[in-house]
Amino acid sequence: MTDVAVPAWYEHRFVTTCRYAVVWSEERGPAYAGSLALDDAGLVLEGVTPSGPRARRRLPYDRIRSVRVGRTPHERIDRRPTLIVEDEARHELRLLTVEGPGVRGELEERIGSAVEGAR
Repeated sequence: MTDVAVPAWYEHRFVTTCRYAVVWSEERGPAYAGSLALDDAGLVLEGVTPSGPRARRRLPYDRIRSVRVGRTPHERIDRRPTLIVEDEARHELRLLTVEGPGVRGELEERIGSAVEGAR
């Protein structure tokens, strides 16, 4: 077996970015099915609504005020608890993990740690 040199851009992109399948929405906006990526600088959300519009959002870690689980009816997506990410302007982003509640806990911990590291 031969060692192969791996370019720095390849390692950086794939080692430091985690990607999750999510349904997400902002405030009372439409729900987007897509992905959440956690990179070195913040959250990157991409998704599409059932009617077709696509969206891409970026939220830097240093602009996140809090992360918590939302269990009240207006915080849920599809009647399931979500992860609520609140920015410095107090706008809420709701995240529903497709993989289930265990991944929601993992995301809460990863985002919380990244936010603490950015302060």
